[in-house]
Amino acid sequence: FQTEMQANGFDTAVLMHHALVDGGASMYLQTALVGPLSGPATNPTALVGLEGDAFVLQGPYFAMSHYSHFTDPGWVRVQATTAAEGLLSSAWLSPDHSALSVVFTNTTAGPLAVALNLGRESVRSARLTLSAFDGAERMSDAGEWTPGKSISLPVHSVATLLVEE
Repeated sequence: FQTEMQANGFDTAVLMHHALVDGGASMYLQTALVGPLSGPATNPTALVGLEGDAFVLQGPYFAMSHYSHFTDPGWVRVQATTAAEGLLSSAWLSPDHSALSVVFTNTTAGPLAVALNLGRESVRSARLTLSAFDGAERMSDAGEWTPGKSISLPVHSVATLLVEE
């Protein structure tokens, strides 16, 4: 799936979810790779902002990272369901079934507490990474997660839980 649509970081995450999950796309390409950080052609929807010799990773870069940083070639999307209105979720399983990456997107106007049920799967380690697009957090390490512990999602945030068995 390649989009000509340009959006901020949060809306890029929502678009990616719908393209990959609802549309069944096997990949996602973003048109705006780089753009200036200032001036009349400023483009906050580019993945990277340029200013002289400096570059700044922008919101769409972090949105895409939730889907690409925690998977590798050969990972496949597996079923993930949610009962919470406004919570988008997708899950990706490693080829040897030793790791699972779950991406959550909070599209609601308020924070969410997510209770995750992994069934009978054993968890050796699990780490949460969070991007809060209405705040200052961009791919911050939210720490270890243990089964039974809820996951706190701020408004307009994306979180990825990497679980290893």
